[in-house]
Amino acid sequence: NVGRHYNLPSMNDLYWVPGGNANLLPEEAWTEEVGLIFFKKHKSMPEITLTGYNSQVDNWIKWQQTVGGIYSPNNLRKVHSRGIETTLQYSKTIRKIILNIRINYAYCKSSISETYSSTETATIDKQLVYVPENIVNASIYLSTHGYTLYYAHTYTGLRYTTSDNTKSLDGFQIANLTLEKNFHASKFNIQVYGKIMNLFDTEYQVIAYRPMPGRWFSAGIKINLNLKKLINTKQI
Repeated sequence: NVGRHYNLPSMNDLYWVPGGNANLLPEEAWTEEVGLIFFKKHKSMPEITLTGYNSQVDNWIKWQQTVGGIYSPNNLRKVHSRGIETTLQYSKTIRKIILNIRINYAYCKSSISETYSSTETATIDKQLVYVPENIVNASIYLSTHGYTLYYAHTYTGLRYTTSDNTKSLDGFQIANLTLEKNFHASKFNIQVYGKIMNLFDTEYQVIAYRPMPGRWFSAGIKINLNLKKLINTKQI
């Protein structure tokens, strides 16, 4: 796949108060992507997907912290983004138990290749701020008799907080656990769920000096109505 992309700044990019930048230029980019799939829909082997991509972007819009501590968007002259992504997925039904395992690894190198100012040359070939090079996602899904147990684990690698890559935030791992129960009826479905987020109470920051929540819980009920069956549409 080869594409040409054009992206106008959003209203928030232009006019957010405080920090908007009404002088932003639109992004323009060429992107290329190639992928391979192994063992697609194979009965006993896991399906493996491998994708490589490359992108050259002019005037990349990037929100960054200013001297006063306010975040504001600016255009980066030229950005080269490239990487690979691989996914392994395995599904199996054992009697009435459905098992699904999925593992995904993504490597992304996004760096500035040209700058508008000679004073910014220290940022050339450096990883973009807050863009991790490595991300790993793994999940296990078990379902039987209307019950579903879902465990998801994510590793996010080191992220730089300065354009010259002299300061960084450590990588972190987050785990979430979800239990659901589905009740089916002819005219509606009810789903009752409970979640434990950040299962291992990990201390981490997505943005520097802004700690994220520790372990927290969520529960709820979802009701899906089948309007076609609620309304009598029988034709005579």
